[in-house]
Amino acid sequence: NYGGLICPETNLYHSRAAEGVYPLAVMFKHTGEKKYLVASIKLGNWLITQQEIGGEWLETPWTWTGTTADQLLMMSLTYPIVEIYLTSTEKVSWEKSIKNAADFLVKNMSPDFATINYCATTPACLATTNLIFPDKAYLEKARKLSRMVLSKMNEEGFIEGEAARVGKVKYGLDPAY
Repeated sequence: NYGGLICPETNLYHSRAAEGVYPLAVMFKHTGEKKYLVASIKLGNWLITQQEIGGEWLETPWTWTGTTADQLLMMSLTYPIVEIYLTSTEKVSWEKSIKNAADFLVKNMSPDFATINYCATTPACLATTNLIFPDKAYLEKARKLSRMVLSKMNEEGFIEGEAARVGKVKYGLDPAY
């Protein structure tokens, strides 16, 4: 089933499970075992079929799209490992998917759109994507979000910003960040 996890309550595949695309590619890189390569490519191909027209991924079974940052990071880290093993059709599909997701994040990611952890992940995925497909917009958005996230760091070194929302302001502390 291409690495998807079926939810026993909804009988839906969870798109977050596809973030396993990168660990599978890393397993292939370190072991040379083809089963990990095949699983990684199949899982990436499946994730691409779940992508919305605007470049975002829905966090199934919900309609939240902020997880696009996490899915793009995994795809961008995976691509250099599996690129030489992709068919020409797969290569075009992966490249289009990665670029579309990055463009979606450049357009949409902000503290008004998502909680702080997604704003912190987005610079990493846009910088990683920029290494594959250089684009000034990716770096500009990564820098802007990085500065914003750092400004949310408190005296103890924790990043604040995920909890209750009052209007467009988020209150709270994320002790794990």
